Amino acid sequence: MARWPHVLLCLLLALPAGLQAQAVLLLATGDTTLNTLTENTLTSAGFSVTIRSPYVEFGAGELAGIEAVVLLPNFNWTGDMPLASQAALIDFVEAGGGLITSEWTVWKTGTGTFAELADILPVVATSSYTYGSPVTYTQATADATINAGLPSSFSFPGDSFLGVETYFTAKPGATVFYTSTGAAGGAGVVGWGVGNGRVLQFSTVLGPQQLADPNYSVLLANTVQWVAIPEPSTWLLLFTGLACVAILARRNRR
Repeated sequence: MARWPHVLLCLLLALPAGLQAQAVLLLATGDTTLNTLTENTLTSAGFSVTIRSPYVEFGAGELAGIEAVVLLPNFNWTGDMPLASQAALIDFVEAGGGLITSEWTVWKTGTGTFAELADILPVVATSSYTYGSPVTYTQATADATINAGLPSSFSFPGDSFLGVETYFTAKPGATVFYTSTGAAGGAGVVGWGVGNGRVLQFSTVLGPQQLADPNYSVLLANTVQWVAIPEPSTWLLLFTGLACVAILARRNRR
């Protein structure tokens, strides 16, 4: 029995990265209330959320220790992210990080901004959008993480920040997880892998009415979980810890 403290210590040393709350960076939306609502939605789902500068002031140094970035240019849709910062965000994703973004981001790529970032977005650049509400998302591709706790189809009110939803067309190789039967129609939630990381895009803005909708808020949390996949080193630590436990437990029985 005296060996069991060593077993537990071994496990704790090997597993911390996989068990800690995943660190999410929310780039400020331009509205303090919406920042807080988004933060609370993700925090209640178990994420560790940090709110930093808006995307027009975003710098590469803000990515330290972060596993997923949420980019929502809702109230602050004017301006552009510095090109060096866009490149840093691309490097972050390719190295294993995650990126979640929304309607305004695609619209901006359709007007020439986010020129570097546009390459890793899973949706074709467009500036076409609609004010239609409500919006219905219907599951198109099954995924255990993204679909967890959700019905196959659900409707929600469409918040408007000078537009509700962009007309989405998925790029070749991207996966449409939900289609939209709102005024825009077409794809609603689209994602794909970029290097070792993942990017996922919502056709709608993420506003207070949508965050208040229980299904939409679960979907947001699920998609952040999907993009914030553990790095291979985390899984290596996990298996090392379990192997350590098994070996020490066997020796203890002898």
